[in-house]
Amino acid sequence: MERTTRIPVTVSLEIQRSDGEKQETEKIAGPGYFYEADGIRFLVYETGEGLRQQIELWPEKAIVRTPVENAGAENCMVFRMGERLAAEYHTPYGSLHMETRTREYRTEAREEFRVWLTYELYLDGGFVSECRMQITAKRRS
Repeated sequence: MERTTRIPVTVSLEIQRSDGEKQETEKIAGPGYFYEADGIRFLVYETGEGLRQQIELWPEKAIVRTPVENAGAENCMVFRMGERLAAEYHTPYGSLHMETRTREYRTEAREEFRVWLTYELYLDGGFVSECRMQITAKRRS
């Protein structure tokens, strides 16, 4: 596996969720790092809750991995354009069946690295919300 040097970054993540009636926005910012390995870009950062989240950015898909506190498990969400993909969402109290249908996935690398994801979220087969996620990684000095 050929891997580039880890670049220290500050990550800003904003998620807007809408169920058609109400909208909520969640913002997370914190330190992290960015690197590439075998053509895949990786962004790793602290969520602010003491957990480390990893995003794998492939040309055709994004994979978000988050460890589950006190559960010895990992949540893994896969986003691929136009596809409805299933995952188990683990909590310390049990698991939920979750699905995502990706409507937008794109990245941009200039002075900053940006990721845009728009997806529909389903739990146990029922629509929960439309989510718009924007991630920005800025190099730290």
